[in-house]
Amino acid sequence: MMLKNFLKSQSVFTDLSDRDLDALAHALEIREYPDGHAIIQEGRSGKELYLLVEGRVNVAQYNDETGLMEQINLVQPGELFGLLSLVDHLPTSASCISAGPVKIGVLQHNAYNLLAQSSAPIALGFQLAMAKQLASVLRHQKEVLRSVPQQI
Repeated sequence: MMLKNFLKSQSVFTDLSDRDLDALAHALEIREYPDGHAIIQEGRSGKELYLLVEGRVNVAQYNDETGLMEQINLVQPGELFGLLSLVDHLPTSASCISAGPVKIGVLQHNAYNLLAQSSAPIALGFQLAMAKQLASVLRHQKEVLRSVPQQI
């Protein structure tokens, strides 16, 4: 599948012109990883934004009480991850581990800045995609918290 066609098929990028889609596809570096590969490690500096093209990625956090990694989300094709550290430049808040073989579009921080400064539609498209992804994660976390027994 051509990356440009994949981008065009994603609802958050459908308003981008062919020229903007070409620029975005050109800026994304495609990487493939095997099952169990740590794409992002919790606590490390994050300087990339990821777009899952194929496969699934588990998002997990280390639980100090149990000493175990606990899955908090599952990234599906078309979803972005690595958002927070790209935006706030703080260490990553979770690990992202491939759940089977994956193909990922990687956008370096400096490439993101260049695209955003050179094209308002690309900047808006990414801001919209990031906002939708963050909203989805927040909704998921709200449901997780609702399932935890409350102590009064």
